[in-house]
Amino acid sequence: MYVCFFKSLYGYNSHARVDRIYTFTTRMTVKYLLEVNLDLIDKSMWLRLFINKIKKYLRVYKIARKITPDHIRSVEIGESHWTGIFLTLDKSI
Repeated sequence: MYVCFFKSLYGYNSHARVDRIYTFTTRMTVKYLLEVNLDLIDKSMWLRLFINKIKKYLRVYKIARKITPDHIRSVEIGESHWTGIFLTLDKSI
């Protein structure tokens, strides 16, 4: 299932409404629609990039909230490293 939305260079398109989210079964359908209507631009790539950045940010934010003074102390003493603490906290999410 492929979800996308379009922008038109002319402002209006008879086949696809501008800024409406469409769900297609394959990417070939979207490719055909873009080949037939030269004025359409697929804007869903930018939305996917934004969502991926937000997912990474939220993952780091959740891990950072779980760091305790015991973790900081063990790094200062040299018992563990930050990468090991991040991996253990990431698995617990």
